[in-house]
Amino acid sequence: MEMQVREMDCPSCGGSLKLTSVYVRTTICPYCDQTLHIDDFGLSVAGKQPKLADYPTRFALGRKGKIKGKNFEVVGRVRYRGEDCFWDEWYLTFEDGKPGWLTEEEGECALFNKEKIKTSVPDRSQLKVGKTVDINNYKIFVTETGEVSIEGGEGQLFFVVKPGTELIHIDGNAGGKLVSIEFYEKEIEFHTGESLEYEDIVINR
Repeated sequence: MEMQVREMDCPSCGGSLKLTSVYVRTTICPYCDQTLHIDDFGLSVAGKQPKLADYPTRFALGRKGKIKGKNFEVVGRVRYRGEDCFWDEWYLTFEDGKPGWLTEEEGECALFNKEKIKTSVPDRSQLKVGKTVDINNYKIFVTETGEVSIEGGEGQLFFVVKPGTELIHIDGNAGGKLVSIEFYEKEIEFHTGESLEYEDIVINR
């Protein structure tokens, strides 16, 4: 299945927008920097996103390449920041139309896929470093926890992005598979993935 492109006009400035995935829920207009939320009725204006400072990276909006031989395009980015750290989460669409989440922190990359939570989730107080918990039939060893916030975003994103949103971020390992759990005020996001080596990622020139 090829990526399906939807064309819409920005309700703020009238600029032409191309949405490359049916999973996109937020897009930042490249012409006026307005954040636009997408629903069944179209686009609604939600204010401007702060500009993200640039750091050395192989990725950028619109950049294409391959991950382990599979074609992708970068469509968006969200930056998370903690007390003494930050990382970028790049939003990818693959040639089969499916989305992917690529995290990048200090040059280290990992590719994640979102999973629907099918079992109960332990209370956050039980998710401490060194503990093992069961979610979706995974035995997850918790390796890191922390309070972070969304600094901002750009491009096309798979959820509603509001700068300043606070969340609890949990990292873990389940039999060699990476696990990421994010506790927001009203929902929990659950992702599983794998670490990527430098040579796993080929960027088109």
